[in-house]
Amino acid sequence: MAAAPTKHEIRLFRQQELFLWDETYHVAAATGVGAGKSYIGAAKALKYVVEHPKSLGIITAPSYTILRDATLKTVMSVWPEGMTREFHPSSMSLRTPNGSEVMFRTTDDPDMLRATNLAWVWMDEAARSSEEAFKVLQGRLRQAGYPHQMWLTTTPRGYNWFYTEFAKTKRERYSLHRWSARDNPYLPEGFIKNLEESYTKEFALQE
Repeated sequence: MAAAPTKHEIRLFRQQELFLWDETYHVAAATGVGAGKSYIGAAKALKYVVEHPKSLGIITAPSYTILRDATLKTVMSVWPEGMTREFHPSSMSLRTPNGSEVMFRTTDDPDMLRATNLAWVWMDEAARSSEEAFKVLQGRLRQAGYPHQMWLTTTPRGYNWFYTEFAKTKRERYSLHRWSARDNPYLPEGFIKNLEESYTKEFALQE
């Protein structure tokens, strides 16, 4: 008799749930530090991979350090162990039990992102990547037989390309979610107060 599947719990609050279920072609979350944006980005990737076997997706970060120390670690903590067992550090990719493949890449050289046809893209800390990287990845969303979607999670960084694409005007097939670190009920006690006491007013508004 086969063993019963292990239950895997992912805890989300309301703003994260709205982002998770948003099926807009381009969907972005611009949130404060500690607001759970990378967590929900990883959860959304898991949802897509589970629902669409044999799909090919890419997860990006603006630098290898962020990719390795933040984005990848978040994926490994959010996804169940059975989904990440076949992670290959040499190729920075993993293959899931249902035949899907996920690649982890930096956006520091956008030309290196041109080689594959993708079903989905998640850009973590997207505003720190270039507009060129965003446009290149847009053009890769063409794996046949899959619903295509691109989601971005980021801390705002002024009036850059991310602002123009997602916030300046309301656009068809674009969706922007915003929330504060104060909305995250799972932060350690005193986290917000410590930041308020340390950050300047302008930096606090951004972060």
